[in-house]
Amino acid sequence: MLMIVAWHHGKDGDGREASSDLPDVIVLGMDSLRPDYVSAYGGIPAGLTPAIDEALATSVLLEDARTPVARTFVSYHSFLTGRNPVKHGVRFNLYPRTEFNRAETMAWTLKRAGYSTMLAMDESRFANFDKSFGFDSVVTPRVGALDFMVGGSFDFFATNLLIAAIPATFWMSPVQGNRAAYRSYRLEDHPSRVLQAIRDAPANRPLFLVSHLCMPHWPYVPAAMPDDEERISWVRKLERYRDTPPKYLRSLVAVDRQFESIVSELRRLGRLENAIVVVMSDHGEGFGFDRDKVFLARNGLAVNDYGHGSFALSVPQTRVVMGIQRYQAGVAQWKPRTAAGAASLIDVAPTVAAELGLDSQNYEGLSWLSALRNGEDLPRDRVRFFENGLRAAGVERAHVDEAAVASEMSYLYRVTADDRFEVRPELLPEKLAGKQRGAVLGSLGVMTDPAGDEGIGAANCWQAVDYEKRTMKCVPFPAEQPEVARLQADVCRYFASDDGFGERWCRSQGNSPTSLAATP
Repeated sequence: MLMIVAWHHGKDGDGREASSDLPDVIVLGMDSLRPDYVSAYGGIPAGLTPAIDEALATSVLLEDARTPVARTFVSYHSFLTGRNPVKHGVRFNLYPRTEFNRAETMAWTLKRAGYSTMLAMDESRFANFDKSFGFDSVVTPRVGALDFMVGGSFDFFATNLLIAAIPATFWMSPVQGNRAAYRSYRLEDHPSRVLQAIRDAPANRPLFLVSHLCMPHWPYVPAAMPDDEERISWVRKLERYRDTPPKYLRSLVAVDRQFESIVSELRRLGRLENAIVVVMSDHGEGFGFDRDKVFLARNGLAVNDYGHGSFALSVPQTRVVMGIQRYQAGVAQWKPRTAAGAASLIDVAPTVAAELGLDSQNYEGLSWLSALRNGEDLPRDRVRFFENGLRAAGVERAHVDEAAVASEMSYLYRVTADDRFEVRPELLPEKLAGKQRGAVLGSLGVMTDPAGDEGIGAANCWQAVDYEKRTMKCVPFPAEQPEVARLQADVCRYFASDDGFGERWCRSQGNSPTSLAATP
């Protein structure tokens, strides 16, 4: 009887034991969520995503946070490792596992510190995380070729009725709660699995939860709600947002409701009382809006900027939502505000490690902890590095051509012995050679562009982007402008470990090696 009484007195709230001083670390992510569609960033009035708005209103908002590659798997692995892709090894979605290390993630670090670790993501087709990344439990659609084969096939009246009648389970996950299988996707299936997993997490251990909701990803359907027209119609009356696809707006309404259900359960279980909470997106999305356009200096044509991961220096593709807060006894410890300065997804891991008193030096990213505690902005004079992902002409347009994408990209992949899809290793040299690699400092960006002047000019073009003037142009190497030449030198140094990069890109126009490429 005394043991039972002691056990009950050790509980906090509904099932949360208070024996551990370590805070829960809760990461709540949304796919393709642009900051200018969240009222906390000031571009749009409140009302479209009220639950997300409420969470960010009590956070420290990072005004200019970026992802190094605007693709989910690469972005999240950068977040988990605190390193850019050239350092952690994952350069594309579905990168071969033989080419990178899965043992150096924040999940493994927190697991060794006593945390229960969990990943919840309603898409595993191109972001196939599993327990080998350091997670004790994984709530995802079943990873593997089965997802590709049956995920999009269940779109018949009878099968849809059957799917609707069966509770969401792991075995039904290729067609239930799988964002990639959008024809059979129901909004409540994945969250219901997540809520159950959170309830089942060990109550006597702090929780590291990475939750990612993919509803705002293309094709933005199905997201029909009885009142969603009322929720979105006012947005399209705003001059700045008039050309927003209605499907994208509906997907934001839908993901907000999923987000709210997960946050409510975390709060009920006491998981937000003593916690570090991160609210973020993995990348943005390019819709070709007039307000986003950058123009080629030589002819005034707009640079193609649709989707994500196609243009390494695209602001709408690489800029992410990022809010962070530390709660103790349910009270925010850092003054809610907007912090200016250059931030990156790779900064989250060292920031969390520093707050927990763990080693925060083994990261490439920079800790924000001092700025968070002291109410300061982040440094602005930081060079951030970017790459693009695998490109497909069928994706980089206003209306995605699924058949064209399948035809264009199918040769790239193979099925492994453990039933996974991955990029064919023998194609990596070719695809890595075709990458854009660049850097941004303030309002200036430079990148190597193997396709030349948006496919029009000569190959091996160094592009210089002036974000204030909204122009992009080919420049020589080294460039005549000192600030451009310095940024080119940064790119050459940073990507020097990539086979053939310096030989191809970091030589003067006379084809003699330049000292810039060799500078340590």
